[in-house]
Amino acid sequence: MFRFELRPLADVPPWGGERPKLHWFGLTSGWYWVELPDGEFLRYHDDAVRRWALERPYPSYYVVRFWEDLLVLRWALEEPVPEDLLSFVDGSFGAREFPEDDDWMGDDRVDAAFDLKSDYLVDFGYLTDSPILRAWRHTVDGRDVVVFSQEIRPAEERTLTGRLDGMS
Repeated sequence: MFRFELRPLADVPPWGGERPKLHWFGLTSGWYWVELPDGEFLRYHDDAVRRWALERPYPSYYVVRFWEDLLVLRWALEEPVPEDLLSFVDGSFGAREFPEDDDWMGDDRVDAAFDLKSDYLVDFGYLTDSPILRAWRHTVDGRDVVVFSQEIRPAEERTLTGRLDGMS
């Protein structure tokens, strides 16, 4: 379940230079996270909450930004990922070295592969120590399954809580 809490209106700063005003995007300032039966996505570790003196253990940003990301992700979840592409989309596909020559650059097939992979990612680059959040749909034993996977990069240990995987 997608959760959020908006910042109290009195705490939302206006935008602009000489004539600051409240803006619809700014009015969505708040916190957001995802709750699943097995845990939470986007929850900061207690150490990070103390280190940064956070008000809540969740990202503090514009909730509409997360909503925009989810709208893009929605299109990717409409169709199941074909079995032969699953390891590429879920991140388990082993790293490959690029050829020494530049013949692969500009190849439409390479561009299409990277576009496909990015369709299943939520970009949290605007967050400090952002996680990699993947979501995809596929079939397991005839059942339609949607998987959310939060990967925390080793350099950011103790910022977000563990690696969580959830299926619905």
